[in-house]
This record gives sequence, C-alpha cells and structure tokens, in this order.
Amino acid sequence: MDVRSALFQKKLQQRAEQPSARCLIVERSLVQNRGHHHTQIATLASLLPGYQISLLAGPNYNFFLPYPARVMTTDVARIEYLTRRAAHGSLRQKLIARTDLFLSGRGWPLPRSGYGADLTMAIRDFGLGPGDLVTVPSASIADLAAVVEAAAGFEQGRIPRVQMRFLDPFLDEPKEILRDARVMGLLKNLPPCTELACETEELARWFSDRFEYSFKGGVYLPCTIDPRSDGVTSPQQRGGFFRVGVFGAPKRRKGSARITPIVAALSKRDVDVEILVQGEAHDFEPGGFFSAVAQFANKRVRIVPMLGEIAPEAFREALLSVDAVLLPYDTSVYGLQGSGLVQDAVAALRPVVHSRGFSMHYLLQHGNAIDAVTDEDFADAIVSLTQCTNALSEGCKKAREAFRLRLDQPVLFGR
Repeated sequence: MDVRSALFQKKLQQRAEQPSARCLIVERSLVQNRGHHHTQIATLASLLPGYQISLLAGPNYNFFLPYPARVMTTDVARIEYLTRRAAHGSLRQKLIARTDLFLSGRGWPLPRSGYGADLTMAIRDFGLGPGDLVTVPSASIADLAAVVEAAAGFEQGRIPRVQMRFLDPFLDEPKEILRDARVMGLLKNLPPCTELACETEELARWFSDRFEYSFKGGVYLPCTIDPRSDGVTSPQQRGGFFRVGVFGAPKRRKGSARITPIVAALSKRDVDVEILVQGEAHDFEPGGFFSAVAQFANKRVRIVPMLGEIAPEAFREALLSVDAVLLPYDTSVYGLQGSGLVQDAVAALRPVVHSRGFSMHYLLQHGNAIDAVTDEDFADAIVSLTQCTNALSEGCKKAREAFRLRLDQPVLFGR
C-alpha cells in the first residue's frame, strides 16, 4: 500500500471512529452529589452510543463532568415564573409580573421563556443540526417554553430532534389554572420533531388524558446502580440485626414524618432491626423530622443516622448494606410520579416496603415489594421480611431483569 492509500485509509478510519451525531443534554438541576440528575448523565450517554455529548446546565453547574458544557445565564425559574404570570395570570398578576420583568431589565420585549436564548446558542455553538438530538431528562414547563422559543429561531426543518421526559404532575407550577393554560399553549407550538414522555406509565396516561397530547410512559433511568452491571447480589441470610434503609433528603411528601411512628410500632415487636436514616444534623434535633425517633429506639431497634450529602459511591455502599428499602411516601403525589430510590432498590436487588397506591407498577409488580397503609402495616411488613430475608429474592431478580430489558429496548433516548 502506497503512502497516499495509507493516508486515505487512515482518514476513513478516523471518520468511522468519530461520533455519527451530536446530543445536547439539558439539565437545569445539574449539581454535584445532590439528587439523581448528575448520576443519569452517564446513563444517557450509554443509551446513545456514537453520539458526541454536550451539556446545557443551570447557573449552579461547576463543570464536574467530562463533557463540553454551557451554563445558562439567567435565573431560569424566576424568569419563567414571571413569564407565565405575565401571559396567563390575573390582571393583578400580569401587572406585578410585567413590573418585575421591567425592573430586571427584561420588560421589553417580554421574554418568551426562561432560557430559550441559552438553548438557541447552545444548539448553534455545539453545531447541532436536524440529524442531532436535544434531550431533556428532567423536563418541566420552563423546558417546554425554551424549546418553543428556540424552534422559532431556526428555519423549518433545521432544529434538532427533541426528546423530553417529565417526572411529576406539577411541572414547577403549583397553580393549576396557570399550569394548564401555559402547557396547552406551548403544546400547540412545539416543533413536529418533538417527543414527549414521562418517567412512569401512570403519569403519561394522566398527562395524555389531561392535555389531549401523546405522552409515552415508562422512561426509567438508573440512578446510582445500573441493572445492566455486575457485582450486585441479593441480601444474604445472616444472624443479627435486619437492616432497613430510609434514604434521600427528608421531606413531608416522602413520608419522613412517618418514620418515628413506624419505629414506635417496631419497638413493640419481637424483632432485631437497625434503621439507617439519611438526613442533616438538624433533622435529628428538636423540631426536625426525626427529632423524636430516638425515644423509641431500644436494644432491639437501633437508629443509625447518615448525615450530610452523600457521594454516589458512598450511597451505593450504604444501599448495598441494607436488607430492604422503606418508602412510606404520600401517594397523593407519588401515585403519579416516580422515585429514583425505587429504581436504585430494584437495580440493587433490594425489596421495597412502600405505600399502597405508589406509582411505578412496572417495577414493583414482580413479587419484590410489599405495600402498606398504616404505620402498623409498615412495621408488620418489615417484621415479615426479618423472618425470611430471602423471601422476595426471586421477585427482586425478576424486577431487575424487567428494568434491564427496558434499558435494552428504551422508550426514549434512543435513535
């Protein structure tokens, strides 16, 4: 082979090795070691092999991930909040919102979204075209509005494909009238190359009925543990204390106020249980969610606080140290939206004790979970697991396999 042919072959090889398309991941809540947003970027990259990944992140992003990134220049939540009220609020709300926008230098022309201009610049700066992808894994009203505004800045057919995943029914707008008016208006103006989906099937059905627009369901993404990975085993039958995990930042909608009465009910049972509880120091002080839990602890029911922000590897280690995960969540919220802790528990082969009426039936229907209503029910469920640690092990394996299959055949975030 002569030199010219060798150079030609080298160019062909280099071209083959180059990513065939680009993907811009938009994540406004991308903060290191907080929530599940940062852990899901690698998962998205694994679902999009051959794509060159770039990021558009919120103002608090500190470039801790190894991808080229732009940071939004505006206070997205505030601008979008005022924009909604200026367009769809009462007369009083419109006047106040327009005044606030004017005083912040955004009064004329009125902004069409919180970060549409940033999205437009990112698409252009990273060189995305019609064959590329913009994906928003934690979408809300602000993201719908930004996509509509960005699409208006491109010639028809020139904007990349857009895929958006919604996580909760509130969409960052507590007022139902404003929420519905804003969403209905935006859905009418979305570019035709847009796909909308939800994390849970339950939320997708609810949105589809409410807005008369097609939302796909069941877009599950691994958080800390990937069900496709090796090295995870079921909890082992052993003597001593049965270990239960209460993970995540304590919040009322997550049933954190119920942990104390559940522990109180356990303290009356003939059982050895150790409960690992995540929270800040003030959560265990007077007035905190877990301030009274210690008074019900005894020699047979122990409480182990896990304080502060937890790095992914430390969280993984803690999750794999428990025999079950406790989720006494409020189903008025979590009857539609999902929880990353369910996905982590399923991927970790850990049984889940959850509130009856919880969403994510797809992951909780395999004999890997126990539902409960009252605090006594939760205590009874934990006791039943202590009597046979491996009682749900086959169900946990089936749930993990169902999760893995969903990633092998994704509803969204694929070509």
